[in-house]
Amino acid sequence: MTLTADKKRKCITRINKMRGQLKGLERVILEDRGCVDIFQQATAIKGAANALMSAILKEHIESHLLDASTKAQREKEVGELISILKSYFKQS
Repeated sequence: MTLTADKKRKCITRINKMRGQLKGLERVILEDRGCVDIFQQATAIKGAANALMSAILKEHIESHLLDASTKAQREKEVGELISILKSYFKQS
């Protein structure tokens, strides 16, 4: 997948946000803060990961599935996408 400079910048921004949230999660654990604080931080990380996944998924569909010129190519792309989604949801 080839991302435009703007889309790449947005993905990197999301990754940096996740990095900060992971440091925050580590901090609340080290500070022995309550479960609610830990859950809130973990939820924020999951949300950021989902937003990144969504952006990449949208780009993949637009650049690979919609541009597939043959039925065989579309089937290949759909198969790859299904495999990725199965893996993603297994982890959730």
